[in-house]
Amino acid sequence: MAVGRPKKRDRPIAWKVYVPESVANPFELLTTDPVTGNPIKGARSEIISALVEAFMNVSAGADATTEMQRVRSVADRFIF
Repeated sequence: MAVGRPKKRDRPIAWKVYVPESVANPFELLTTDPVTGNPIKGARSEIISALVEAFMNVSAGADATTEMQRVRSVADRFIF
């Protein structure tokens, strides 16, 4: 029997991107736990992944409003 964490079906790939401070700073505040002051684990990755996926879906012809509602539902799990 296997022990430990199950393998992810879709392995993550590390990207290094540059974002303007005017965007990054408020985003960091939104994805920080107000009680501990620590970043919420996985929040940044999940929100950005949802945004990139929504962009690709809209580019392929999906409804933008529906896609942004999906992104909002992901973000709502992390933003206090």
